[in-house]
Amino acid sequence: MRRSFAIISVLVVLILGVILGAIGLSKKEVGEVSWGILVPGYMFFAMTAAGAALVTLAPSLFGYEGSSGELKSLRKLALWFAAGTLIPSWFLILLDLSRPAKFVDIFIGFNPSSRIAWMAALYSMTFVVLIIELLYAIIKEERTAEGLTGKSAWVITLTLIGTVVELMLISNLSQVFGVIQTFPAWHGAYLVPIFIVTSFILGASGMGIFVVLSMKNREKETKFAASYYGKMIISSSLVLALLLFWAMLSAYFDPEAWASFSQMLKGIYSAMFWCAGVLGFLISPTVAGIAVRRKNTTAIVASSIISLLFGFTILYLIVVVPQTVYFDVLAGVVNERVYSIGAGELLIAVGGLLIWLSLISLGYLLLPLLPEERAKKLLIFK
Repeated sequence: MRRSFAIISVLVVLILGVILGAIGLSKKEVGEVSWGILVPGYMFFAMTAAGAALVTLAPSLFGYEGSSGELKSLRKLALWFAAGTLIPSWFLILLDLSRPAKFVDIFIGFNPSSRIAWMAALYSMTFVVLIIELLYAIIKEERTAEGLTGKSAWVITLTLIGTVVELMLISNLSQVFGVIQTFPAWHGAYLVPIFIVTSFILGASGMGIFVVLSMKNREKETKFAASYYGKMIISSSLVLALLLFWAMLSAYFDPEAWASFSQMLKGIYSAMFWCAGVLGFLISPTVAGIAVRRKNTTAIVASSIISLLFGFTILYLIVVVPQTVYFDVLAGVVNERVYSIGAGELLIAVGGLLIWLSLISLGYLLLPLLPEERAKKLLIFK
């Protein structure tokens, strides 16, 4: 009865998210800034999904699965978390379009020279690979108390394909901006490593929360998650700090790019940037350090929440700020635009967040994601 009530409650939240998105679509307005909060919104979901799969599954390709095989126990959780997180990304993408019903045209008239066309293709490929991996893990793999028992050739092959596709997804997403010369702060290859490392932070943070909540009665896995994902957050945050410093140092000697970056350091967006920096580069790694040292689950959840907020803020600044203040090469002047989040955008974003939380919860309630759980209905359901 309690499980049925939980499923119904989650479905209500899911429907509410869809309704909010539909209302938001009807209230959308066209502003001076074309790529507003919905763009970093769907980037956040896509990079969190890819990052979760990469930090949890890719290490097995190099022979690491935890000191006692803990990563094996997290495999199905990571696969569903990643797949479920990609769905709200699609939701935001569709509702960000002026004509969502025409989205299929990007596949019908696929343009191989378009980064955006490849973005749609790689989103689809990543989702399909994740679902295939999840179904294989549920249906075909040996059913023991600890999940996977051996390095099946199929498991290795699927993990390798997934890792390659996920890295391609993040790299291509970064170069959607990196190849645009209109906004000099975007132009360049440095966005690729910044996006990849940010995805590690987001993925580790998302999984840190999901594992602790899903496996609250399994001390071995939750303590491992606190230590493992805490180390990921700390190391990735240090690398991201270096990459952002290098990007801004490079921009300082490029007046065209500096016109945008200076707004983050000392302009109207500086408060947001420095607050995010303190949270993401000082507070979160410190709390994650406590999680690593003491294998404390409360600490990893706290650090993960902070890092998720930090990661989204960084993406928001990278996407929005270069559109508000940029150097117009042809006119030789600095152009300024005003951006404020519209009611329609806000409703769509909140709808996407509700869909994300409800989908992850629904998968946990319906699918045998824990090591001891078995599929009993229709081959894949509990």
